[in-house]
Amino acid sequence: MIKCRPLLIGHAPSRTGREPALHGAAGARLAELAGLSPENWYNLVDTVNVFRTYQGGDEAGDYFPVGKARTRTASLRRRWADRAEILFVGRAVAQAFGFGELAPCVWRELTPTQRVALIPHPSGRNRWYNDPSQRAQLAAFLRALFAPQTGQEAR
Repeated sequence: MIKCRPLLIGHAPSRTGREPALHGAAGARLAELAGLSPENWYNLVDTVNVFRTYQGGDEAGDYFPVGKARTRTASLRRRWADRAEILFVGRAVAQAFGFGELAPCVWRELTPTQRVALIPHPSGRNRWYNDPSQRAQLAAFLRALFAPQTGQEAR
């Protein structure tokens, strides 16, 4: 049976490592763009990180060892076998799964019942979010994704 809740695959826990995957500031940013409260957001998605522990970072951002991540993809692919929609949160995550060519906010069909997409990592350091038109593109993408579950029209 195909599960309706999208699976979002993120990098790793934050430096503090206290929240589940894509909760905290990152999840709140995505929830806001989707037009949802954080509580509703977390009720409508399932989340997992490639790494279970913080991988380190510097002033430029979190470190994401793509080569090491590729070794973790087999177990995570089993988690998505029954998912209709899988979202890679960040280009590095998409690359680790062999989908480095994905454009942000565009679905790619894997099977007649399954599709994947890339959404930019919601870190406050990601300059992609500085462009209002790109934020609007992601907001429209997320709102369209959740419109059937919320009963609202995508804006």
